[in-house]
This record gives sequence, C-alpha cells and structure tokens, in this order.
Amino acid sequence: MNIYTKLNPPIGFYTYAYLRDDGSPYYIGKGLGTRAWKHHTRKNGSDLRPVDDAYIVIVAHRLEEHEAHQLECKLILEYGRKDNNTGILRNLTDGGDGSSGKIVSPEQRLKMRDRMLGTKLGPHTDRQNAEKSVRQKGKPAKNKGIPHASSTKLKISKSLTGLVRGPQSQARRELSSISLKGRRQATLTCPHCNKSGGISAMKRHHFDNCKSVK
Repeated sequence: MNIYTKLNPPIGFYTYAYLRDDGSPYYIGKGLGTRAWKHHTRKNGSDLRPVDDAYIVIVAHRLEEHEAHQLECKLILEYGRKDNNTGILRNLTDGGDGSSGKIVSPEQRLKMRDRMLGTKLGPHTDRQNAEKSVRQKGKPAKNKGIPHASSTKLKISKSLTGLVRGPQSQARRELSSISLKGRRQATLTCPHCNKSGGISAMKRHHFDNCKSVK
C-alpha cells in the first residue's frame, strides 16, 4: 500500500515510477512535492499519470536533486525506452532533464512579471493582514484534533482493505523493496480494539480480521 499521497507527499526530492496492471513500470520520473501526482500531458493530448494512485510508486525519497536525477537515469537505462526500441518505458529522454534550476533570461522574467500583474501574489499589506486576522478569529484549525466517529473509522478500515491487487510481479516487488529501504513504517490504529502498530501487521491481524469483531 502506498504511504505517500498527493496530500502527504515525500520529503525532499524523490524518484517515482508509474506502473502497469502487471506491476511493471511504464514511466520513471524525478520530482519534488506533488510532482508525481500531477498530470503528465503529452503534445498529442495523452496523459501519462495513472488514473489510480495505487499505481504511483515512490522508489526513493529524501534525496538531493542530483541523487534523484542519477536514480532516474539509472532506472531508465535498466528498463529501456519504447521510443528507441531499448525497453518498456514511455519516457522520451534518458532522464535528468527537469526544469528545476533552469536559468531564466531577463526577457523571460519580464514576460512572467507582465503575466503576474494584477494577481494577489507578493507580501500582503498591513490592511490585508488585519482583515485576514479578523476573518480567521474563532475558526477551528482544519483537520487538527478532530476525533473520528466509530462509523468513520469503519469506513477508513474498509477503504484500506484490498488495496493490493493479487500477486505482485518481480518488477513491482523490486521497486517496493527499494522504496521501503530506510523508511519508517506508518502506524495505523484498529477501530475495533484501538491497538496501534505498523501497516503490515495491523492489516493482517486487525481491522476486518480483528479478534474483537464478532
């Protein structure tokens, strides 16, 4: 099961893979923040991003940018590209060619400035800060300290059940192994007995399989 999502992306630069139904990768990329979950639209209108986020795998994270580039290039070289008849990936380059660190010319900066005029970007004025403070007073913090009802916990339990789709291929097991190295496993709490533990053990012995369920 994927620990990382668009709402909970990895920390730092990372290398990711998009998988087919058989678990083999069809695209390798390098990203930061929510890059892996954004649309990858080609000039012909096709979108490389999987419809199901379960097919997005974070291979490695907490990397320096050059490390993410190196791993991206390594995996593209190992799996090969379809466009040059060397392998199975739909990548059109050998990797390491992202836009971060791109040098922008003065002319490009001027065009960007012209496009941004009239937006609300940039530092807020004292008046804007004061108005925002008044609007925020008395509002509860979003998604913080809100206890889940038993019915909600049960829905969460059901949504987490059955995410693994049958036996995994060797390629997907290898990618999963790389992505799990050095990573702490997320903790889940069983809604039936309130016991907490790692994802693997909890999904195996709790939730719908919990002994407290009659």
